[in-house]
Amino acid sequence: MKKTLMALAALALVLSGCLQTETKITVDSAGAGTIERTLVLRSDVVEMMKGMQAFDSSRKDASIFDENKLRTEASSLGEGVRFVSAAPVRTGSGEGYRAVYSFRDISRLRVNQTPGSAVSEAGMDPSGTAEEYLTFSFTRGNPARLVIHLYQSAADGPGAEPRGGQGGPVEDEDDDADDEEAALGAETLRQFYGDMKLLLTLEAGRTIVESDADYRSGNTVTLMDLDFEALSGNPEAFDLLARNKIGTLEEMKEFSRKYPGIRLESKKEVTIRFR
Repeated sequence: MKKTLMALAALALVLSGCLQTETKITVDSAGAGTIERTLVLRSDVVEMMKGMQAFDSSRKDASIFDENKLRTEASSLGEGVRFVSAAPVRTGSGEGYRAVYSFRDISRLRVNQTPGSAVSEAGMDPSGTAEEYLTFSFTRGNPARLVIHLYQSAADGPGAEPRGGQGGPVEDEDDDADDEEAALGAETLRQFYGDMKLLLTLEAGRTIVESDADYRSGNTVTLMDLDFEALSGNPEAFDLLARNKIGTLEEMKEFSRKYPGIRLESKKEVTIRFR
């Protein structure tokens, strides 16, 4: 989770608040289901990309919707994942796409949960943000049992020990930056994040019998819900982010309770029993 927070900070420098993305995973009691991914980039960013393409013939088409590219993304989501459909999306603030994929065995999925991955799909450079994945362990039954493994690095597998432990913020020589520098950092974060929204949910069967997820409503578990537009009006919250004061799982849970706008699953593993 610590790397996810750091990735958000790096991603903001690239996006300047231009991204809205949603990933919805649906699974049935047999372990099959779909992945629906929606991405929207702000209109001015799309126009900027088109302008850059016009002046650089080596650049690919700046269109956000590229069905062929979305088809190839199926293999990156795991073994046996198939492309179902894709369509362009236009809203009052921007444009993008919605793509749907299907799978027969959720235990073979490997979903990139890093926000920067969506930017890469849109043809932008996420500046090397560290990638983290969702993987799954599934057992059939009545109820079925699903374990979600969060914050997995590229080298990790289900149940692997998290890297870096659960310690606090990483100390460095600049940790004692003065208040003026911290205030500048908080203001910079507010400007960069803007109206960025990121949502990652999982819908399990018809009924969830039991789950230890932090955020659950009906048969839906929310793993990531970041609404920086709601958070941007709170200087205290951005000051904590700028000072890198959120380093442990408990600190993240407390932050989520105190400030509306950020919900991140705090556990490395979430168990869901469902029918």
